[in-house]
Amino acid sequence: MTGTETGSDAGSETGSTSTSGSTSGDSETTDVATDEGSEVDDDEPPIMCEPPQRLADAGACTGRIVGVALAANRLGESSYATAAREFNYVTAENEMKWSYNEPSPGRFDFSAGDQVASFAERNGMQIKGHALVWHNQLPGWVESLNSAQAVREAMLRHIREVMAHYRGRVRAWDVVNEAWNEEGTALRDSVFHRYLGPGFIDEAFIAAREADPAAKLYYNDFDGEDLSVKSNAIYEMVRGMVERGVPIDGVGLQMHVRIPDDEPSLEELRENMQRIADLGLDILVSEIDVRWCNGETEEQQAARYHDIIKICIEQPRCTEVTIWGITDRYSWLNVPGAPSCPNGETPHPLLWDDNYGKKLSYDAVMLALQGL
Repeated sequence: MTGTETGSDAGSETGSTSTSGSTSGDSETTDVATDEGSEVDDDEPPIMCEPPQRLADAGACTGRIVGVALAANRLGESSYATAAREFNYVTAENEMKWSYNEPSPGRFDFSAGDQVASFAERNGMQIKGHALVWHNQLPGWVESLNSAQAVREAMLRHIREVMAHYRGRVRAWDVVNEAWNEEGTALRDSVFHRYLGPGFIDEAFIAAREADPAAKLYYNDFDGEDLSVKSNAIYEMVRGMVERGVPIDGVGLQMHVRIPDDEPSLEELRENMQRIADLGLDILVSEIDVRWCNGETEEQQAARYHDIIKICIEQPRCTEVTIWGITDRYSWLNVPGAPSCPNGETPHPLLWDDNYGKKLSYDAVMLALQGL
């Protein structure tokens, strides 16, 4: 994002492009991820379930939790809240980011994030925290820090205090978000990397495990879905973390994509998920939306959603699917500076249209989550 909040992380640099066409419930379901070193029984019969009434129910058929990104300022809208109850997992679009919860040094304000968390808890939904360490949406005082000691103290304090506030409520955290540049050729020139070097990533994960030993800890990024320079860089980074014993539980593949099926290609997506799984890590489809542009059809959008999510369902260690928003009306992709369609038209990327009508993509996701 640029300085304007758009509700997503991908596309943090205005006007940039990337290889994948993006820039940047009622009951608790059971993860299908196994303990590291254990084997998944490929012959195990699928979980049988009644015809699902909600997306969360469909995910329960295959042991996945199904999430959505929510904005606190929309929760008072009845149609928005009703659609949100289709899910059993919630990520705050913006409200748990640094600019919201620590606007000045050591002064924490959790009011916005608590609105989203409270909605989730009232509706029996699990919560994902997003995001602890990110180069964007930082308050100015963090950007102005000018020594390794000051940056380290601020980062570690932020992780400790935020995770302590939500300990026992948040299931998982995006600990470090989008550390790699858009091409995957280098770590971003963030205030964290500038003063702490690449070791800031290990430090953040170690601090996060100490702050909440029960929470799952994820690295999250965009354009790391296929086999590319960037996905290779992310893979090598997390492989090194595993080898060093750094506490990391999974990798989030954001999946801000377009309809063309070569970015990412389904086969490369499958291969990339498998090599991450082979490290003993979970994979998350963490922020999926699919842009539907002029010259393309609603059926094509539905097929793209279905095929990507089906690959997740086929991978035992792909444990979560999160849709990045509810209605096209409020998608982050509508904001100037966000990734768009080639001619600048509105991309209509989500499962509900502007008037909360369920699109074909809703039905496609419902089927995919059941493994159909």
